[in-house]
Amino acid sequence: MKDLISWFWSKQFFRFLVVGGSNVAFGYVITLLLYFLFRYYNISSILNFVAIDIPLFLSTIIGIPIAYTTQTFFVFKEKWSFKKLIAYPITLLPNILIQQITYFIFDNYFDFPGHLQQYIAYGLATITPIPIMFILVKFIVTNKRNEKAVEVTE
Repeated sequence: MKDLISWFWSKQFFRFLVVGGSNVAFGYVITLLLYFLFRYYNISSILNFVAIDIPLFLSTIIGIPIAYTTQTFFVFKEKWSFKKLIAYPITLLPNILIQQITYFIFDNYFDFPGHLQQYIAYGLATITPIPIMFILVKFIVTNKRNEKAVEVTE
């Protein structure tokens, strides 16, 4: 148990939090910009038949290459790879699912003061998946199988 706690609080996890926090802030700003843009142009009413929140989903898609690149270079200090960039969205499936569920719950079942409802729901939906994302991103970006093979041959 002590090893598990040490692992989570390693320098790598700290870097993940800082870089991830920057990516989250970027994603949150993009989400809000899309939300206001959709509201201003009345796009939201056209897309009411869609079961997911479109601004939240689009900001996640826009952030994929940025998140992969920052995680690769600054957190895990690995070489950038197009192949891993293509695999990186696999880590986002649980992220999107957790975000959508969190947003739905906090937007529909909690009563925050007035105009703060959307901001709080988006904010909570953005930060909730962070611990799970660390494990998934580390697996994709570092490719532990290759590291073990290198250790054996050296």
